[in-house]
Amino acid sequence: MRALAQTLVIAALVWGATRAQAQPAAGGSTDEAPTDAPTDAPTDAEVTEDPAAPDEASDEEPGAGVGDATDAGGPGEPADTDGLVGGVSADASESADASESTDASESTDASESTDASESADETDEGDDDVPSHSEADDTDTTSADDDASDSDPADDDDSESGLQFGARITGEYRHRFVLLSDFPLTPMPRDASGETSQYGANAWGEQWLRLRGELALRPILKLVGEVDLVWGVAYGDLATGMGPAAWTREEYGYPGLRLRQLYLEWLTPIGMLRVGQQAFSWGLGIISNGGNQAPVFGDYRYGDLVRRLLFATRPAGQDSPFTIAVAGDWVAWDLIADFDGRNDQAFQGLVAAFYEEGDNRAGGYVAYRNQTDADGEELQVFVGDLFANLYFDEPSGGRILTAFELAYVRGTTSITRTVEHPTQDVEQLLAAVQLGRTSTDFDLVLEGGYASGDSNAEDGWQRRGTFDPDHRVGLILFPEVMAAMSARTAALASSEELFGRPSRGAELLPTNGGVSGAYYFFPYAKWRPLEWLEGRLGAVVAWTSSDNVDVFQQRARSANVNPRGGDPTRRDLGFELDGSVLMSGELAEGVRLSGGVEGGVFFPGRAFDDAEGRSMDPIGMMRARLGISY
Repeated sequence: MRALAQTLVIAALVWGATRAQAQPAAGGSTDEAPTDAPTDAPTDAEVTEDPAAPDEASDEEPGAGVGDATDAGGPGEPADTDGLVGGVSADASESADASESTDASESTDASESTDASESADETDEGDDDVPSHSEADDTDTTSADDDASDSDPADDDDSESGLQFGARITGEYRHRFVLLSDFPLTPMPRDASGETSQYGANAWGEQWLRLRGELALRPILKLVGEVDLVWGVAYGDLATGMGPAAWTREEYGYPGLRLRQLYLEWLTPIGMLRVGQQAFSWGLGIISNGGNQAPVFGDYRYGDLVRRLLFATRPAGQDSPFTIAVAGDWVAWDLIADFDGRNDQAFQGLVAAFYEEGDNRAGGYVAYRNQTDADGEELQVFVGDLFANLYFDEPSGGRILTAFELAYVRGTTSITRTVEHPTQDVEQLLAAVQLGRTSTDFDLVLEGGYASGDSNAEDGWQRRGTFDPDHRVGLILFPEVMAAMSARTAALASSEELFGRPSRGAELLPTNGGVSGAYYFFPYAKWRPLEWLEGRLGAVVAWTSSDNVDVFQQRARSANVNPRGGDPTRRDLGFELDGSVLMSGELAEGVRLSGGVEGGVFFPGRAFDDAEGRSMDPIGMMRARLGISY
């Protein structure tokens, strides 16, 4: 009850803050598209036609991700190029709608591109439920100056100097109530009662409060900060035995304040310089995802965070569509490094190039990463990543979308060392493709993806690739079932009750909800019959990309079996059907309320059969969504 009361109090505080922020006199530009408003404003997340005016454009052309500006889960959205640049442009963030949409595609506009994407994520995250007529895909490409020009809530105009001072605070609160069917897991050691043989968390509430502030002297300087104050389970069932997963759901609430972004951006005559902790997004977000691109179903949850020194410029001039960027990073958190939680020391350098003309964009980067864990073990890899988002007008008034991202990882590591192979080779391939048609009222998209698999943990090669968990595919199979099974495998491999010394690299086993060692097809449609209403329908069908071998069973018991002890050569993961109805409306100028319901049913394939060949029962999920943003 205390947790529930706390939730209600937080909601009341956010409401009070939003009421105050909504007043135009407060200087908070009320014209900025709040997070998931069904506004036409381009969501910063996707592609904005006019990089200079990220938040405005209410009459954008129909485009990818259009109904979701608020939830950028739309086609091609995650293309967050800016992510490279940190993806945070102040205004970008403002456009809450964009918020979700912040698609990776955001342009890494030399001057500010990159930030646009981030910003989007910052501000709009809260309202991803909201349907929006703006092209989510298109709004992310904002540039530093753009945001400067548009979204400055309290601009003090210095007409003589041409500079403008602005200050603003935005935020979002989300609440979700979740019902989930139970499903079997390998029990934890010494569990005589069998309580850990099932997932166990069947009904719970989760919440998220995020605040973002900005001080700017436009168009040359900007200081941006973003924190998560509440993030976690508010009440209801808790899970057990989820080990080193990024979010275990084993306790209530979020342990204190989490700093997400704090950086200074300087727009110079020759390019943009940004320094500080930033979210990192790129392309469709399958390998680098700032946690600000709303998925089609569910919520983004994590976000890659780096302490970065970045310089981006347009060598052919400010009006050139070509941008190059160079960055040096100290990684705070991502899929394989956690500085605060595990004391991983990960550093990387990257060079990127990006081309943008209208809503069409394409780019690539090359990065080198050197990481050392608390035991002194190392990871040294090169990463190459290419992506493109292209739109073609068609006679009926819509647009044809084609988008892809392809990433290749190669290097060596001792983090997963074994007696026979103290140093192991790393080679992984990840890819995603989107094809579809988008319009003002209806989007139809087919997404397919591939992550390389690895059926032998003892051969000295690490081939299993995992998508960033914020590139969510569906509601149940990858985000819940595969995430829980991989987390249980990691918990068993780390158990001191089973091993005198836990298996090396066990902390890297959880997928945290990302597609891992599998290929899939994910068709989905979005229909917006009214400005404040959106319906979505999608399906997922998937197979493992190698034999479905449980790493713990293979290493500890020399048994090649799947996580349930069954035949690992069965690769059919199953079929999932998902749907949602989302609504949003403006409570006051600049304040938006969003809500809705989404759910799905997963029919497990033969890859989940147990040792006796018995199939796993269907799994259902329902999520009630409520959010407020300003």
